[in-house]
Amino acid sequence: MTWLSIPLLTTLVLCLSGASASAFASRSTSKRDSTSSPPPPPATLFMPLTLDENRRYAINVSLPTSSGPHQSFAFALTTSTGYSSVAAQGCVTCGSNMPTFSSPSSSTQTETGAMDVSVLNAGVAGPTISQSCNLLLRNGSAWSWVDQSFILANQSNSIFSSDVSGILGLGTNSRAGRFNETVMAFWLKNNPNQQNFSYGLALNPPNTPLLSSSSGGTLHWLAPDPSSYEGEISWKVLLSNTNMDTSSNSTSSLTNADSFVEMDSWVFRSTSQDVNVSDTTGSLLTVIDPLFPDIVFPQVQARAIYDTIPGSSLLNVLSGGTTAYSLPCNTTMQLNLTFGSVSAILTEAQLVRNLGNDSTTCVGVLEEWSSTDVTDYLLGASLISNIYLVFPQRRHFMIVAPESLKLQEEETSNLIPPPLSPPSDWLSNYLYIPGGGGSDRDRDSKRNTRTAGMPARQTFGQILEQLRLSSMPNQNQNQFRASDQTYYNDPNSPGQGLLIQVLSPPSLSMTNRYSEAQQQELEMEIERLLQNQNQDNNEFGLPPYRPTDPTPDARNWI
Repeated sequence: MTWLSIPLLTTLVLCLSGASASAFASRSTSKRDSTSSPPPPPATLFMPLTLDENRRYAINVSLPTSSGPHQSFAFALTTSTGYSSVAAQGCVTCGSNMPTFSSPSSSTQTETGAMDVSVLNAGVAGPTISQSCNLLLRNGSAWSWVDQSFILANQSNSIFSSDVSGILGLGTNSRAGRFNETVMAFWLKNNPNQQNFSYGLALNPPNTPLLSSSSGGTLHWLAPDPSSYEGEISWKVLLSNTNMDTSSNSTSSLTNADSFVEMDSWVFRSTSQDVNVSDTTGSLLTVIDPLFPDIVFPQVQARAIYDTIPGSSLLNVLSGGTTAYSLPCNTTMQLNLTFGSVSAILTEAQLVRNLGNDSTTCVGVLEEWSSTDVTDYLLGASLISNIYLVFPQRRHFMIVAPESLKLQEEETSNLIPPPLSPPSDWLSNYLYIPGGGGSDRDRDSKRNTRTAGMPARQTFGQILEQLRLSSMPNQNQNQFRASDQTYYNDPNSPGQGLLIQVLSPPSLSMTNRYSEAQQQELEMEIERLLQNQNQDNNEFGLPPYRPTDPTPDARNWI
């Protein structure tokens, strides 16, 4: 199928003040009808999550059978793939004592071939099937969809357990180029007028030890829950796996993730020793996935941290290619993970795990990669449970927002759209110029906006000059363009403000002049420069998106 494709550039948004959040979304490939109003966004659906003995977050999925009643399964959540999988009856390597899928129903269609999908340090393999599915809602009803591509796993490595019989892929399949086989694609296909598909993760901390499944929090489906976050939002670029050069990292299990973010810095403080360790170099490639409970740093950085903790020592290498540390249970510490202008702060409450055996020795949640070749970071549920993770699928964003008290809303909640949702398919590639500039809304005056004296053109020229000098020396500045402007009244500056969409040159997608890699490099550089403008927030700056910002209903080109 070719009815929907996914671009490779995404953005991370951070927001803190009690906990943070993350969101992903992809750029639309179709033009928006500027003469029509967007449809109202969908209401938030609340889906309860459980937390199993391995500290993995699972959702109740039911699959129909030929005998009539549905089979219920616990599916672990992962953002590292868009594929879903269920343990097949007779799978020897899938584990024991958990339900397995059997008796394919009339709604099941066996597809040709088999598939092997790795999710970081774990994986499944088996034939693919097309299956109708149901996700359990908090009110006892279900959300259903059909033609979901499932891997009927007859082989597994570290995926299933006595509590978990499957995985629900919440990624985009960017590394496989198969977005059409995700649940998000199904919904967007059947709701062509909707701007995006979104979900939010409000996770409870992965406390241990766990003797049985317990409450893991809530998955907010179709739209995030506005009451679950508050405070400042900082946007960051989210990089598709297909953008990454893994030649120097070929042994890293992180090459099996759908996407990365660039963490700006981290600072660790051993409060008992009054010692700091940090990395503020920026561009620290990071995977964020709730399937994994812990935090993993490269060896050099992890050892520098534990060198500051008296009594800490290396433990055995774990099955996932990581090594854990033991440390005194009374250790006090703080870890700041910074994305843009927002930092997620973890303390010993999140970073020290008591195994419940009355010992004075505990285990550190922060682990190291067993191989020195791996230089990337993995932030699992220990971080995500302190943030609010949001994924609006239309233009890739990861948003980290602070979490307020998790007020329980009913499925009929009208608190939509959430403040962090992009108002159109071109946020956050926009410029904001206080005090107006450019032309009026008449398309016939488009020529006037091209004069160098206009603030809009000046701002755009600044970015293009940086692009020409820093990214592509051979690029002509006029090959890039700004498009779609709109005005709104800014109470903080005289007159009207001007919002301008920034696009890559049409020639990049309409001709074979540039390779795919060059196209991606150009788009990524534009995004980075826009983010840098946003940091300045000056006369030519990009402010963070705010709930009061207008829905860009543009009529003019610049």
